[in-house]
Amino acid sequence: MPPAALLFDLENTLFDGTFWHRQLHQMVSRWCAPISFAQFKANWQNRWLPQVYSGQLEYWAALRGLFGDLQIDGCVQAELLAAAQARLRSAQAGMRPFPGIPQALSELQRAGCRLGILSNSIFQPDEIEGLLRRIGIQVRWDYCQTSRALGHSLPTALAFQAAAQALGLTSDRLTYVSRDPNRIALAKHCRWQTCLLANPLQSQTAATPESFRCLRELANNLTSRRAA
Repeated sequence: MPPAALLFDLENTLFDGTFWHRQLHQMVSRWCAPISFAQFKANWQNRWLPQVYSGQLEYWAALRGLFGDLQIDGCVQAELLAAAQARLRSAQAGMRPFPGIPQALSELQRAGCRLGILSNSIFQPDEIEGLLRRIGIQVRWDYCQTSRALGHSLPTALAFQAAAQALGLTSDRLTYVSRDPNRIALAKHCRWQTCLLANPLQSQTAATPESFRCLRELANNLTSRRAA
């Protein structure tokens, strides 16, 4: 049975979530011991960002903590923070959705699918909806929940249950869409349908019932199933 609602993980699903992190890595690489982008991103996302997501730390305080981990001199830290704040404003102003995302979401909504967000974010739900509108995603969101609003990192089993209750749907009528296999595994454990979107840097020859190259491919599949 086609899902009645799709809830999206934001990270690298609707837009490129690595762009800012790549810029930040380039900025700090000049001032610390050699570190790969993968190591840098893992340290930031595993040690510091969860505290921002849950509201325990302000974003720039977490970034100062990261600079301390990288043993960047205190005087340089102040300069880097000022530069990072300006660069982040520029990155957010230039943010765009992945190609075809606005059209695919509109197509799903016209076909009768309810749309929602369940994701880690440094923003409150209304701020996320405003950000998505500014970058050209104009659909109406039937549900939006972020880690910042809940006070802990997402997703969790309780968050999946709360989303189902808020939408008035059983778990088998809901699909979670993400590029993260661990989050997909948790959704399956909670008896949701799932859709794992492929990493855009990796090749994938064909769609499967639970895996698609892109959201456009998922939209075409679901609208065809609902029309059948």
